[in-house]
Amino acid sequence: TYGTAFSSASLTVYTCSSPQPGIFSVLPTHGVALVDLFVFTATLWQDENLPISYAFGYYSSVGVLEPITAQSELSSTSLVLPAGIDYLNFNITCVVLVYNVLDVSTLATIKVRVSPSNIYSNPIAAQNFISDSLLSATGSQNLLLQSLSYGGSIVNYVDCSYAHDCARQYNRLPCATKANTCGECISGFSGDSGQQNSMCFNISDNILPIISSSLNRNSRLLSTTCRVNADCDVFKVCS
Repeated sequence: TYGTAFSSASLTVYTCSSPQPGIFSVLPTHGVALVDLFVFTATLWQDENLPISYAFGYYSSVGVLEPITAQSELSSTSLVLPAGIDYLNFNITCVVLVYNVLDVSTLATIKVRVSPSNIYSNPIAAQNFISDSLLSATGSQNLLLQSLSYGGSIVNYVDCSYAHDCARQYNRLPCATKANTCGECISGFSGDSGQQNSMCFNISDNILPIISSSLNRNSRLLSTTCRVNADCDVFKVCS
């Protein structure tokens, strides 16, 4: 007879966890863009894979993460910030990325309010700011990151101070890329295409067929002669 042999093997896989959440703060909570200094501070972050390093930044108006310091072991920095988004009450989302030695990271965010300065409305002041920041960035990776980020915020800044409450007034998305002009119709509404300051109507209502019918009727009347008042549009008579 033959005996039966059994064997087994095991494999233990160790995964690298990300740094454990600590505290992330930005002070003051309200300031003026490209003028007031904001202090970014990360404290009490922990990880077994030391050392821990940090990189600070913010989210742009289109949701892109803009780095303003390179990754380093410095857990605090002071810097200016660009203007926040008008329809978000000028709030801007600040970010810290906390890394361990294996480059596994944890992200934390906090919002501050950053009002636009006259640099955004004065072309000469804007040009001088961009030129000076680029000149001062020579030899510094952090200053170069900041110069490029701030310069982009100035160039792409859109004044929406006269386009408030787009959703309530016109059923449109907020002003974002065209000065003082509301965005596209919000989902479920239809109207003039593109960015406009005109009303969008609820698709579920029957007002769009009425408008379309009225336009078609006017088009027919342009090529015909009315015979009775009923042929005419509202508030018009046949003469």
